[in-house]
Amino acid sequence: MDLQATILIVDDDPNNVDVLSQELAEEGYTTLTAFDGEEALIKVRDHEPDLILLDVMMPKVDGFTVCRILKGSGKTILIPIIMLTALRAHEDRLRGIDAGAEDFISKPFDRDELVAKICSLLRHKRHREEQEHAMREELQSTLKDLEQARLELAHAQKRIEMLERAKEQLTKFVPVSVRHMAESAPEDFMLQKMERDATVLFLDIGGYSSMCESLDHHRVNFLVEKYFSEFLDDIRRGNGEINETAGDGLMIIFQDEDQLTHARTAAATAIGIYYKTKKVNSELRGKYEPTVVNIGINSGTVFLGATKFEGISAARWTFTASGLTTVLAARIAGLATDGKILLGPETMSRLQGEFLVEPFGEHRLKNITQPVPIYQLVV
Repeated sequence: MDLQATILIVDDDPNNVDVLSQELAEEGYTTLTAFDGEEALIKVRDHEPDLILLDVMMPKVDGFTVCRILKGSGKTILIPIIMLTALRAHEDRLRGIDAGAEDFISKPFDRDELVAKICSLLRHKRHREEQEHAMREELQSTLKDLEQARLELAHAQKRIEMLERAKEQLTKFVPVSVRHMAESAPEDFMLQKMERDATVLFLDIGGYSSMCESLDHHRVNFLVEKYFSEFLDDIRRGNGEINETAGDGLMIIFQDEDQLTHARTAAATAIGIYYKTKKVNSELRGKYEPTVVNIGINSGTVFLGATKFEGISAARWTFTASGLTTVLAARIAGLATDGKILLGPETMSRLQGEFLVEPFGEHRLKNITQPVPIYQLVV
């Protein structure tokens, strides 16, 4: 027995209402009463009883109509209804079933039968409510989990977007060849140094030191970016790779399966840079002093790959070309002045008359034992 249950008794006969109210009160139930169908609907709306004892024949609105309204929609659909019918009223029971009644009891009613049916329906109602409560809690928990998952997904998506933006920024500092290797074979991507044939070009802006002394750093940075940006199209066109920068200087690596091709491409790029320098000088005439770009080029075997600098607290990787070919290219660039383009002997030999070249003499280069014949590319 559910001692907290409230039962609505609906009957137009006051004697039946009194008897049922007394019997149910003795069983520990709280009772409400209504004497017609309209009053019953109002009591259900205002008090939401746990069970309804509903007479069939009543003035204004009969019991079948009340049952059909309550079982039509809303929360009242779950309130169990026992219809009070006349003895052997078979047709009334059929109409009650059609209206949605859960059970029937005949007048005059048997107290034990009535109490048993009420207990059974309330027990089923309570079980159904517990199931629905559990389902609601499970649904709320699922919705909460889904919302948490949505938030985590949104956070992860935001992190991915941030990482993608960071990647876009970082790839600006990664050599093109390294990106291509990583994209083409990410699982086998290694950074070990490989012996490759390449042409290395060093360039620097002439008069950079005096430029830094006479101009503020914003203008110096503008000039460096202006000149270097103009050079970029020529470098890209020749499949050159800007490997390192140092203030006023660039190190550019040219590679190709054909050894002659990358040497000639480097020479053509150097000529393009020479004329782009003149173009920028013309554009900036009257605002800045004209400048020159000095270039040194050398071809041969390089060790291309990663170099790791590791300290106690951190490590840094750089991807570059090292070896004697690179050293000679840097030394040759150091000889260049007044916008000259100087070539090492191996580069000159690979040009094979494709460009106008003249001797620049033999020079002793720093830390190089033998004198090195140097050549100038004539533009």
